[in-house]
Amino acid sequence: MPFTLSVAMPGSGTLELDGQGGPLSPGDAAQTPLDARLTLKHADLGAAGFVDPNSGVGGTLDFDGQLKSDGRNVHSEGKATANGLRLVKGGKPATQPVSMDYTSDYALSSKSGTINANLHTGNSTTSANGTLNGHGEDTVAHLKVLAKDMAVNDVTGLLPALGVVMPAGASLQNGTINLDLTAEGPPERLVITGPLNVSGTHLSGYNLTSKMAAIAAFTGIKAGDDTLIQTLSSDLHVTPEGVRADNITLDVPSMGLLTGNGTIASDNSLDFKMMLKLSSKVGNVLGGLASIASGGKDKGLPFLIKGTTSNPTFLPDIGNSLKSGLKDALLGDQGDDQKKGLGGLLGGFLKKKKPQQPQQ
Repeated sequence: MPFTLSVAMPGSGTLELDGQGGPLSPGDAAQTPLDARLTLKHADLGAAGFVDPNSGVGGTLDFDGQLKSDGRNVHSEGKATANGLRLVKGGKPATQPVSMDYTSDYALSSKSGTINANLHTGNSTTSANGTLNGHGEDTVAHLKVLAKDMAVNDVTGLLPALGVVMPAGASLQNGTINLDLTAEGPPERLVITGPLNVSGTHLSGYNLTSKMAAIAAFTGIKAGDDTLIQTLSSDLHVTPEGVRADNITLDVPSMGLLTGNGTIASDNSLDFKMMLKLSSKVGNVLGGLASIASGGKDKGLPFLIKGTTSNPTFLPDIGNSLKSGLKDALLGDQGDDQKKGLGGLLGGFLKKKKPQQPQQ
């Protein structure tokens, strides 16, 4: 039985299905043999109902694929391109397209199958291979996602889709990215976990030192509008609700080694607790104090990152022990007269102002 189906979709999207099927299976229509070609053009993922509207996933999809079934096993393969892709709640449309080619085999009796896909952005490729399980209400994917030496410039346009919007004028330039992730769940609600490694990239168009002025005051760090990030590694946990980064290690030669943990919420808000261990190149007096005051050479200066991805704020996380350590470090080698002067100055800087009492 040959058939042709054309559907006008929300917006300017269209769906066309051409092929032949039969004979009809009297027990289960899904077991009817089928050989069909499916074409989607400018299909809005959210408006067309392809994904859960609460997932945050969106974008415009073009797809051309083939579906073949003998009533027992289904083979599918095709190519897709997504424009303006969004992957998490609060994410912004990606500024560059993502294309994918895939093959999939699925057994109707066991409701299980395999999928092998390659995702392309710029000249870089990420592979996603694994299994599909259709026993529950949703088909659940279990995937291994690997990327080797992806160019940073090929990926930066996808950061908004993950809820990461760079500050105005800022960009990541050059360098490579390596990923070894697992992705599990329904395709529109994947939970992605695993390590990320970035090397040799530059943060350009953003004066990190001026934004970290309160911290730089303790360290004497000097930097311009281009900051080399020698290496960055972290364990990621990405869900539609946001991103969690654990075991962050960020090596910035002009500053030192930054470590910590934190989250990027679906509204792009930041909540990170970090530690800065100064580079040996930062050798002035205040630079040395940062590690001494925090308890030793193997520690560092604690700070917080708040605000949003487009407008982060950096705040010293100074507790009473750090205040005391800074005082001791400053005054340790001074004479009595110098101690009094420095002590009063530093004490005034570190103390919180007390509210004035109303006059009687």
